[in-house]
Amino acid sequence: DNTIPAVLEWWDVELLPVRLRKEVAAREGRDMIAKARGSGSAGKKKKKNTQKDGHDDDGTPMETESTNDENDDTSAKKDNEDEDDEEAERRNLEERCYHAASATNSKTYKLVQHIVPIKPPNAPTGPPKQPTLHLTKKEMKRQRKLRRAEKQRELQDMQAAGLLPPPEPRLTLSNFMRVLGDQAVMDPSQMEQKVTEQIQARKIKHERMND
Repeated sequence: DNTIPAVLEWWDVELLPVRLRKEVAAREGRDMIAKARGSGSAGKKKKKNTQKDGHDDDGTPMETESTNDENDDTSAKKDNEDEDDEEAERRNLEERCYHAASATNSKTYKLVQHIVPIKPPNAPTGPPKQPTLHLTKKEMKRQRKLRRAEKQRELQDMQAAGLLPPPEPRLTLSNFMRVLGDQAVMDPSQMEQKVTEQIQARKIKHERMND
């Protein structure tokens, strides 16, 4: 391809030695000339092809010679060989330019110092700590509600299966006559004392849980 630049960009060419820079400039000049000739010879080829099957001035058809076809084949092969040689030369020049433009060939390459990173003395040596996720008050209330509901459900399942005894009825001075029924009628003083003890036990439990 007759593309410009042929080998390197202009800012990379400045890193090359003088001799290679001249070779690259000459290569680009030849490519530009070839590109200009190619655009100019396209019209000539088209005109030649239109006259190939023409006639003479007196109306008689022109004689075509087989030597013309042979010459065309020979010139086509020669052009292909020249293109292959040009491509090989371009690749060779490109490899030499890339090798010469390497950073290792720079005069200041050995002056560049890559410092080895050193960990500070107070750097953590163990595994990194996982970040703690803090819940909002609304989320904490919801989690507590779900935990308590799950715990109550498990307790009810165990009581239904007979693994735990059923809980005692919650007695107060206003409902023990209705809840106990005949027992409260037979001995109301004893049942009242029992209700008072239960109320006191619930109060003590509440105070211990909220300390």
